[in-house]
Amino acid sequence: MGRLDAEAKTTMTFLVQKGQSRSAVARLLGVTEGAVRYHAKRAAAGAVDGRSNQESKAEPFAGPIGDWHSQHEGEGVSLAALYAWLRDEHGFEGSLRSVQRYYKRLFPAPAIRARRRVETMIGAQAQVDWAEFPMVPLGNEIVSLSALVVTLSWCRMRAVIWSRSKCMLSWQSAHLSALQRLGGVPAVLRIDNVKTGVASGAGAWGKINETYRDFRIVSRESPFQVKYHRSASWSKPPDELIEDVVALFWKQRVIFKKVNTYGSGEDPDWTMKIRIDAVERFRVLKKWHARLALELEIVDSKTNEPLLAHSFDRKLALGRNRLRLLPERIAQILQEELLKVEAKIRKMPGTKREDSGAALE
Repeated sequence: MGRLDAEAKTTMTFLVQKGQSRSAVARLLGVTEGAVRYHAKRAAAGAVDGRSNQESKAEPFAGPIGDWHSQHEGEGVSLAALYAWLRDEHGFEGSLRSVQRYYKRLFPAPAIRARRRVETMIGAQAQVDWAEFPMVPLGNEIVSLSALVVTLSWCRMRAVIWSRSKCMLSWQSAHLSALQRLGGVPAVLRIDNVKTGVASGAGAWGKINETYRDFRIVSRESPFQVKYHRSASWSKPPDELIEDVVALFWKQRVIFKKVNTYGSGEDPDWTMKIRIDAVERFRVLKKWHARLALELEIVDSKTNEPLLAHSFDRKLALGRNRLRLLPERIAQILQEELLKVEAKIRKMPGTKREDSGAALE
């Protein structure tokens, strides 16, 4: 006769009550029909296993077992160690198995929380999060990659967009690429607690990053339009173009002894951190403008102490609606703002700038 555990017995009782034949239940559970008939008869009679009413040999030692549990609460529980302690210190003569059964009955494991199934309407929601892939071979180099995964809640269809960076521009452009692949925009995007998405707090109390909420992108003709230029329109992603412009600017100035881009060269004296909030071309009253919003900070590389901060959100008229003019205007804005940063650095007392190094991040 086959053995049935408690879960199988519950399943058997439920199926029999629903009108399933004993032979069908036996085939489902992988036991004989006699085993099903035996357990069904015992369940109907309310029979109880006589062994469950027997007193455990460990029961007289409930006090010492309770003391031992309170002393080791929060640590990994070793019932073999408890058994040895009872045997050596209190003269326990029972078996390890009796200690295990009694301890489990006295201190049962917390109930496993049931999973809650949440169903949404079609197009109501999508989940968004970054996945990390360090040390990935890419061509002739080893790089760390990130993938933005956007999953539709109703059908579980997903889009995966690869990126070398998780900056605001990458966050937004990956969103747009994913939504293009999915063929639409859900009513709600549920995001993880990432800085590009959540400015402060978390969960229901989180404050959405204003740049992400605004979601200004590369090109739009009205505040309600969501449109961007494909990567073929750019020789490089906009964040890399801006990094190149910044690096070239400082290399052409005589304010620093040496300038390295992030991850190259020797350890610098100063580190310049840049966060791009918006790069876009937009139209207001039939006139096209280029806009660049950026936050820049210089810190001491050894102490990580902030030395200088500069942020701006500027626009310049394009004159004509030509995409090729956008990088030129963006570079112009950046050049003018970097000159302001240079003037601030030259006014900083107590440091010889010509002896300093800089790294861009």
